Amino acid sequence: MKILMIAGKDERGGAPKSMLDMIRIIHENYDVDYTVVVNHEGIISDFCKSNGLNCCIAGHEPIVIAKGSTTVRRIAKWLLRPYYAVRCALRNHRALKVIENEVDLSSIDLIHTNSNRDGLGALINKKYGIKHVWHLREFGFIRGTL
Repeated sequence: MKILMIAGKDERGGAPKSMLDMIRIIHENYDVDYTVVVNHEGIISDFCKSNGLNCCIAGHEPIVIAKGSTTVRRIAKWLLRPYYAVRCALRNHRALKVIENEVDLSSIDLIHTNSNRDGLGALINKKYGIKHVWHLREFGFIRGTL
């Protein structure tokens, strides 16, 4: 089985550790071939290199924008939402082209996206029809619902 693992942009939290643990456990116990897609060089790409895993640096962009820590920043980010949406779409389109050039997508059996903020796996799923698992760890809080 061949899996395309798509890592989120942020490497500071528990998401990359969770993904690397999952890759390590499955790699040691099952016959699985991974290609890991990362946004940039970092701990995940270093892990891939040291463990002989394929790694593609695609430069993709998350689809969620932090709201900002002050009222002024919140207003500015709200006004800039169209810019962020276009930037995200362009970067993910470019990332898809990088992946298409570096990875034989016809050999991929499954896509695993490690962040609920990243839509790159969904783009690949839509274009190539490859099954896609979206690893949802975080759930947003909506005021008044909990």
